[in-house]
Order: sequence, then C-alpha cells, then structure tokens
Amino acid sequence: MVAESLLSAALGAVAGAISGSIVAYYLGEKSKQHTYDLNEVYKPLRKEFYGVLHTGGDILAITDEYSWYKSDTYRIIQQRGDLLPDMFRDLRNDIQLLEAANKELTERSRALWIRIESSLDSVLDSISAAKPDQGIQPVALDAELRQLLKDRLIRPIYLDHSDEVRKYLDMQGKEWRHYGQVPLLRQLAPKVRAEVECRITREREEFDASKQKFAYRLNLILSGLERSIESNGRKRYRTPRSARFQDNSVSDRAMT
Repeated sequence: MVAESLLSAALGAVAGAISGSIVAYYLGEKSKQHTYDLNEVYKPLRKEFYGVLHTGGDILAITDEYSWYKSDTYRIIQQRGDLLPDMFRDLRNDIQLLEAANKELTERSRALWIRIESSLDSVLDSISAAKPDQGIQPVALDAELRQLLKDRLIRPIYLDHSDEVRKYLDMQGKEWRHYGQVPLLRQLAPKVRAEVECRITREREEFDASKQKFAYRLNLILSGLERSIESNGRKRYRTPRSARFQDNSVSDRAMT
C-alpha cells in the first residue's frame, strides 16, 4: 500500500511537472507570437497607414491622383503571408476594403481632373465663338493666353482653392507682351471658373464621397492597430460591429 501510494504520488508529480512544462512552453510560444505580431505586423502597419494619413493631402496637392503608394515594408508583410492566418481575418479584410477605396478614389480623382480640363476647353471655346449678332461679344485669346488661363485655373479648381490667375497677373510688369490684356484676363478668369464649377458638380460630389470613404476606412484601421499595440500584441485586431455592414463587396480572401 505504501509502495503504491509512493508510486501514485511520484506519477502525479511527474504528470504535474509535464503539465507545467507544457503550459510554460505554450505560454512562452504565445508570448513569442505576441511579440512577433507587435513588432513585425502591428507596428509596421501603423507606420504605413499613418504615413498615408499624413502625406495624402500632400500627394493630392501635387498630382491629379490620390493614391496609397505601398512601401517596401508593407510588401514584405504581404510576401511573408503574415496576414493569412485566421486571427488576422478582420485586419486583412479591412486592408482589402482600403485598397478598394483607394482604387475608387484614384479613379474619381482622374475623372474629376479630366472633367475640369474638358470643361475649361469647352468654356474657352464658347467665349471665342460668341456671336455678336446675338449681343455676345467674342473674346480673342491667342494660344498662349488660352493656355495661361487653363494652367492657372485647373489646379485651383481641382483642389477647390482660390484662383492663381490674379496672383500671376499681379506679378507681371509692363514689359510682358500681354500686359495690355491684364484687365480682360482679370475679368474673364472668375467667369470661366464659375462656369466650369457648374459643369463639374457630379464629379466633385463623387470625388468628395470617395475621399470620405477612404478616410473612414484608413482611420478605422489605425484605431484597431492602436488597440492591439497598446496591449503589446495580446489583443487581436478587431473590426467594430458597427463598421462591418459598411461594405461587404470584398470577400474574405488572401491578399494578392
């Protein structure tokens, strides 16, 4: 009996030690995974998307596209397949939705720019082709002055900023060969812009809606990443329930 008790106690101790070792190993591996997720996934992605957040306006100000230019770090995360495990399903899906929103925003941006440019051409054509017999005096604009108006109006209209025409004209001296037409250009530029603005209403609304959609998804991702980082990687990235119904157009599939 004593021997049996000792054997039972010994077996219990061995089982306890093994169980404790398994638990310790599991916790150790889990801690390693949390550390990896924190340093190789969450933090690099936060840097990536904060970069998009803070440079997006600058990109918009210098080009006719508003794009998310993916960094090498982001591409490495993709290549390693870090976001493929099911635990990153929400993060993976939200990034896919951001990519879709970015594509749409780029398309809307281009459409707005093209519409502004074509509208400027159309308005300037109508000014040059006005009919005196209908009480409308045509305005003679040579190729250089026409291009000047386009160049000085297109970007301010696109960005919804104030005109650059007046500033440009204020800088010109009497030696400028078009100086005699400065009063005409001052009067003409606001009228051209007003007419163009009337023609681009739909494209402007679509572009603004796309910007809001992109910003919403971007800030949603940053909020989730911050939550995971604050927990040192222990809390998984989760998409809030309130946001899940926003867009179901992108299926749960691996990033490509």
